Amino acid sequence: MSHKVLIVDNEKINVSIVKFMLREQGYQVYVASDAKVGIEEVKSEVPDLIILDIQMSTLTGEEFVNQLKTLVPDRVVPVIMLTTDNRMEENVFKFEGVRGLLVKSIHVSHLVTTVNEIFKE
Repeated sequence: MSHKVLIVDNEKINVSIVKFMLREQGYQVYVASDAKVGIEEVKSEVPDLIILDIQMSTLTGEEFVNQLKTLVPDRVVPVIMLTTDNRMEENVFKFEGVRGLLVKSIHVSHLVTTVNEIFKE
C-alpha cells in the first residue's frame, strides 16, 4: 500500500511538478487548491502526510493545523509547511504535527527527500 499525500497549495505549476515527482516515487497524491478544500479532502480521506502552503487565502497554516487536530484526534498527521518567509521557522514548529518547513522556491528533489525521510521514521 502506498502512502497518501495531500498537497494544499494554489501555485499550479509547483503543484504539478511536486505531484509528478511524488507519484514517480510511488505515492498516491491528491491536491487541494486552497486550505478549505484541503480540509474537505481530509474529511473524505485522511492522508498520511500533508504538504501545506502556509499563506493560503482561506485559512492560515495555524488554522488549518488546528482544524486538522479536530478532524483527526486519534493520530497526528505529519505536515510539511511551505512558505516564502524564511523567518517563520521558529514559529511554525510549535504546531502539532509539523515535521518540516521549506522556503519557496523549493527544490523539488529536496521536498521529495523530506517526504521520504518522514515515511522512513
